[in-house]
Amino acid sequence: MTTTKKTGVIVLLSITLLVIQMLFNKKGIPIDLLILPVYAVSIRCGYQKGFWAGVLIGFIEDTLSGGFLGPSILSKGLMGIVSGSLFGRVFIWRPLVGWLTLLLLGALDYLIQVFALLLFWVSPGSLTDILIYSALSGLIVSPAGYLIGPEDGQ
Repeated sequence: MTTTKKTGVIVLLSITLLVIQMLFNKKGIPIDLLILPVYAVSIRCGYQKGFWAGVLIGFIEDTLSGGFLGPSILSKGLMGIVSGSLFGRVFIWRPLVGWLTLLLLGALDYLIQVFALLLFWVSPGSLTDILIYSALSGLIVSPAGYLIGPEDGQ
């Protein structure tokens, strides 16, 4: 598959995941499916491309939520760097490691967004609620870690 086709697939997948995410968020369920394309790009193409994919996806998410710059750019960019740096340097990819990585990345992504909102804006809730939603966010996206792996299987 050419680079243009891969980019198009990732953009369409991101838009689809964003729509699904918005439907779940309206019902009060904290779900962040946009970590999945960032994770996939970063473990397949490296942390630099993962960072830029995260920044682009975070920018789109923040723009559609009503702001120009927001916490999603920061959190998704960091998720691209962290997940891209782990594989090949620290861990060899295995399905269980992918599951655990997405569990931690989902929780960390939510925490970064909450702390950015807390620092620059207003408190999004009590500490107990933040920790529960963070764990829920990680648990919801973590099963995809079994399916998303590097292209070369490393």
